[in-house]
Amino acid sequence: MAMYSKWKLPTIIEEEDMIKKDFYIEIHPGEVLSGILEDEDISQADLSRALGASRKTISEICTQKRGISAEMAFKLGKVFGQSADFWMTAQKNWELSQVDR
Repeated sequence: MAMYSKWKLPTIIEEEDMIKKDFYIEIHPGEVLSGILEDEDISQADLSRALGASRKTISEICTQKRGISAEMAFKLGKVFGQSADFWMTAQKNWELSQVDR
């Protein structure tokens, strides 16, 4: 079920923003995952089977009630053809954006 996904974290940051403070992307990785599932027309149930994860876990990630673990990052990367770093960076940025408020 490995497939190309057009989802990428934004990397263009205004120079002024970089000077003013640290910049963290305020997008929960569950929002990214939900977008990928919608774009690729994949159900949460299908993804849970492909990952060997429970439907509840996938639902909690997609509804932003749960973060992405290293193990889940690896699995998602493998299924969607991304690196685990993509998912771990999304999780880190989300967490840091919440502390920085």
